[in-house]
Amino acid sequence: MLFRNALWQDVHSLRRLTIDPMPEKPTIAVPVVKPTIIEMSSDPRGDATIKFETAGDADVLMVIPMAALFELEAMLAKASQQQAKYQPVQ
Repeated sequence: MLFRNALWQDVHSLRRLTIDPMPEKPTIAVPVVKPTIIEMSSDPRGDATIKFETAGDADVLMVIPMAALFELEAMLAKASQQQAKYQPVQ
């Protein structure tokens, strides 16, 4: 399995899937309000840039290699499938 720790948590009647591929590293939680900019390189070896507006005094700018972006897309698709099992579209 790609992810060593995958944990379902019940939080205020919501189910949350947590996938942490590197549990030994410290994690920083940043309350994100919304994504504001997404830029992708036309070069497949380039990077993607995603800017998030936060609830704090500074925004977050993430520079993500394309390989990591593809992994993120796969993780979001898997999480969406799992969520659909518990919250089907009506």
